[in-house]
Amino acid sequence: MGGGKKERQLPLLSPLEAAQIARRRRIWLLVFLLVTTLPSLVFWLLSNFHRRNSKMRLSNSRHQQIERKIMPLLAAGGGQWGIWLRDLDGDFDWQYNAQNPFPAASSIKLPVAILITKKIAAGELDKNRKIILRDGDKQPGNGSLRFQPPGTGYSLWQLLKFSLQQSDNTAFHLLCNQLDRRQIDNQLRQLGLSETSFQKDKTTAAEIGGLWEKLLQNGWFDASLSRQLIGWMEQTPFGDYSPARLQGLVIAHKIGAEDQSLADSGVIFLPQHRLIFVFLGQGISPQKGRQVIQKLALASVQLLTGKEEDF
Repeated sequence: MGGGKKERQLPLLSPLEAAQIARRRRIWLLVFLLVTTLPSLVFWLLSNFHRRNSKMRLSNSRHQQIERKIMPLLAAGGGQWGIWLRDLDGDFDWQYNAQNPFPAASSIKLPVAILITKKIAAGELDKNRKIILRDGDKQPGNGSLRFQPPGTGYSLWQLLKFSLQQSDNTAFHLLCNQLDRRQIDNQLRQLGLSETSFQKDKTTAAEIGGLWEKLLQNGWFDASLSRQLIGWMEQTPFGDYSPARLQGLVIAHKIGAEDQSLADSGVIFLPQHRLIFVFLGQGISPQKGRQVIQKLALASVQLLTGKEEDF
């Protein structure tokens, strides 16, 4: 009487049946994943949308607040204006006609100075090179070099200081003589200034503002060179522009004035904030334009700090 239990054999599945079972398993796995993860995904999407929407409402509210304070100043002052404001250490950011071209006037001295400084840093120009002042080099307008005797020698670095600090037209003329004037615009484009032209005397608030931003971030050349340029512009004689109602603050700025065009741009150093500003105006008298710039600078700081008093 032999014999034991027979082994139970599993039924063999056809390839079609095996594929159907595998497909059903994938479907059940997908259903399981959806059931367990979909609520979390929906919650994350709704939370993210709420945060973004709240931030957008806050941003729009901030822009409206800025416009309510600044636009009446422009309307009362007259003329046309291009404005670029940005806090490098926060979210304060506002522009008005910032892409529109305006007369560059002496604002062009800043990009040319940066161009020359980059060439010094690259070894293409010698900062100590002596340049002789001649009678034919003297230019009317701002600056003390036009009163100096012919034959006086100045280093390239001294001329840069005069050009930025005093907005000296004679120093700027001598600096441009060290460049190929026909190529200055091409070289400015290499700095990312596609709308700024030495030949056509034009620029935009956005490009001048971007120039200050790069200068403060020390991304172009040695930080000590950037610091020297900024330091010169902290000690300008043009206190009747942006610094007029901000006496307690350190401001580095570069002004421009020509006929019915006026400009001031720079950085206002506040506790834990660096506010870059660009004010380009045209169709306005110099006296009226300076008053508008004074009020715009004060209003910009008040908006950033939330304080209404003068400084």
